[in-house]
Amino acid sequence: MDSIYLDVRRRGGVARTWELLRDGHTSHQLTAAVHRGEIVRARQGHYVCPELDEAELQAVRVGGRLTGLAGARRHGIWTPIHAPLELTVAPDARALRSPTNKSVRLKELRRHRVRVHWNDGAATGTRSLVGPLGCVLEVARTQPANIAFAVVESAIALGKVSRSSWARAARSLPHQTQVKLRRVDRLSGSGSESLAKFEFIAAGIHFSQQVQVTSGIRVDFVLGDRLVVEIDGAEFHATREGFEEDHRRDAALRAFGYRVLRFSYWQVSERWADVMAAVTAALVSRDHLA
Repeated sequence: MDSIYLDVRRRGGVARTWELLRDGHTSHQLTAAVHRGEIVRARQGHYVCPELDEAELQAVRVGGRLTGLAGARRHGIWTPIHAPLELTVAPDARALRSPTNKSVRLKELRRHRVRVHWNDGAATGTRSLVGPLGCVLEVARTQPANIAFAVVESAIALGKVSRSSWARAARSLPHQTQVKLRRVDRLSGSGSESLAKFEFIAAGIHFSQQVQVTSGIRVDFVLGDRLVVEIDGAEFHATREGFEEDHRRDAALRAFGYRVLRFSYWQVSERWADVMAAVTAALVSRDHLA
């Protein structure tokens, strides 16, 4: 008979009490394993491995599986910086608990940042985490279209979701949502670039994306003949070297006759009107024409 820890791990890191009892372990042995730190009692009837990701542990403790933005982030897919704990539970789920205290019912909390979807029927993923496609589809159902656009593009670019599987899954979405997400692809290099791309499409602005404009310099967007728009990711300027490299690139682009507009993640995600005003002014001034 395997150790209790191994029996939990072989089930993806989450096991139910009755399964472990069926494996031949006793209630006393389960309690002793918890005291030793070998396993963790997440909620009544559920044990997990101690190395289980914290967000997944919280989802199990509540009574469901991680999905939506929180699930997408767990899969390494781009999400906004601030994303609440989001999980899916069975339609008949009962006794949902606090994500941080298995003794407190979720409904007893005055405030909590937990989004619960009562629709878990998918077989994909693990007992604590919905698969990548399911997470992304939940984002498309519940989030604003620009966020969904960026998440889908990230999932495709990273190879977490294939374009063909996304195309099939997207048929279940409302027609209006399908239209807004129709132009997703794998070109964007960051979530903020996808957000800008979505807005350019919505505004009817024509652009080329990920363009090799000179030897060794690829830019995010080119509008018209010579207006370059660069979008910095959330991690931008993490090092002085990165800061200096971008300024070197901008200077080189200007030397080749390009007009350069550069925007931060914060501007794109929180101050898009300012970004659009700057881009529109450049277009009106015909800065995009050779």
